[in-house]
Amino acid sequence: MVTDPLPLPVSGATATGSRSARTLQTRAARTSHALKLATLLELHSLKDLPRAGWRRVGIEEAEDVAAHSWGVAWLCMVLCPPELNPHRVLQLSIIHDLVEVRVGDITPHDPFTSEEKLSLEQEAAQAIFSDRPDLLQVWSEYAKAETLESRFVHQADKLDMALQALRYSQQAESDTTEFFRSAAAKITHPVLRRILDEIGEALSL
Repeated sequence: MVTDPLPLPVSGATATGSRSARTLQTRAARTSHALKLATLLELHSLKDLPRAGWRRVGIEEAEDVAAHSWGVAWLCMVLCPPELNPHRVLQLSIIHDLVEVRVGDITPHDPFTSEEKLSLEQEAAQAIFSDRPDLLQVWSEYAKAETLESRFVHQADKLDMALQALRYSQQAESDTTEFFRSAAAKITHPVLRRILDEIGEALSL
């Protein structure tokens, strides 16, 4: 009986060459589709956009969205569990609120449904990242919250809010209980939950 020949093994040199070629292609694509200066300047203005929730409860000198994004990225870097892809987690954390330069910081107290908010943000993301589909894919992964990495970043986002609530409670003597409770309703990851519980104790909750 004639049998099909076994496939030839791929040599280490061949595999390495293939990976190198893919890496060069990716770099070339990024170089040829760099974000325009106007887009970079627009995204830079995230530093000027206050977080709306803090303003609503009377905190005038509230953190901006860029500061919050840094806080989320920092938490992701130091708390990312070993089973997750740390590079992807950082990408997701840095990009997660960039669309707010177009749509603003929409909160649950604003007159938009979750579906309307997502639609506005998707439209903004598609426009901002029209020249960089790789970045649009990263943002879309965060928005869908289907991967383990994106779910972790969503919870880290809430933990940063809880930490900021504690800071404002201590610094401005503001009632930030609602922000802690909002975070507590979303955070389930054991690493993040332990820190949240410490925040709750500090807030005497």
